[in-house]
Amino acid sequence: MDLTESAEVSSIPRPKRGADVVFLFDLTSISPPCLERLCAGVDNKTAEFVESGSAHIPGALGVPDLRYKVCGYHQIDPGSGDAWWVDRPFTTSLEQFKADLDFVIQACRASPAMQAGIAADESLVIRLDGNKCTSVSIDSILGKPHFKSQHADAQFLSDQQFELKKSGGIWHIAPCAGATNETLVGGVALVASTPVHIGMRVGVGNAAKGIEKLPLIIESSGMAERPTPLLDALWKLSHLPTAEIGVDADSSQWRYRRDAERSVVVFSGAPCRMVTLEEAASGATFDDVENSIMNMRLVMTLCVPACDESDFLCSIDRCRWDSTDTVWNPNGFCTPERWIPEPIDVDAPCPPFPLL
Repeated sequence: MDLTESAEVSSIPRPKRGADVVFLFDLTSISPPCLERLCAGVDNKTAEFVESGSAHIPGALGVPDLRYKVCGYHQIDPGSGDAWWVDRPFTTSLEQFKADLDFVIQACRASPAMQAGIAADESLVIRLDGNKCTSVSIDSILGKPHFKSQHADAQFLSDQQFELKKSGGIWHIAPCAGATNETLVGGVALVASTPVHIGMRVGVGNAAKGIEKLPLIIESSGMAERPTPLLDALWKLSHLPTAEIGVDADSSQWRYRRDAERSVVVFSGAPCRMVTLEEAASGATFDDVENSIMNMRLVMTLCVPACDESDFLCSIDRCRWDSTDTVWNPNGFCTPERWIPEPIDVDAPCPPFPLL
């Protein structure tokens, strides 16, 4: 084929294709309340995108040909099989997609790590509306002075509203005597010292009347420090079965690459471990996972912390980094136009892969 002939072929418009989009959630570094906010943002943005249509977006894919999949991962306990992995099938239904997001939230809530008391050797991180307010490393009494610059509802706090203290190797929370309004934990009046767990909601109000103001979320500093099995999760996704050419994919398969792009959107609040523990992966390293991702031609959008491990992940072909502000502030969630890739020539070696 001469150069003229090649130019004529390359000028032929490429047909639009569908997209299989996987939303992958780290259930070890995102607390249940923050995960709820994040999933609501994902659901709302996706629904808005579908309802508005995509014809006006240059290079965008036809909406009817989108499939969604929701997955999540816990810390891996060697010998526990696939208990760490939360996997929902591909679906074209927004209703089922929302149900799958709810399923992942419940899986996060049921995690032993989220239900256990926060160890006393870790600091507490307190968030309001997804934003960090303060952290506590020693026994402390908190009240109005600590939050009045954060939100107007701090006016309902007393100067000494509740105490955070270490006891028996874990953190506890206790109400302060003389506080004007009740300290609420999960909407229930706090009357005695109780262990603090990840994702605990602490507010002020009147439980009997159903009034709750200033809902604070308590997390552990260790959540953002413990390496997560993201590499294992990506290995899992890069080894999903693929439909044969000319065959409709079932809900457990990627579509054939000529029929749909394959996109993975990752949400995590911690660095990842660089060697896999997943039994079937047999101790695969970063390079092994990278090769599998490229073989499957996955496009990845990483909403992960800026760290050395993230730099490695972002070096993978057709991978882009997005701010972790997305995790804590879903209103800033990257729009579908950004995680749906522009169709490319699947036969071209190492093709460019711009995201919208």
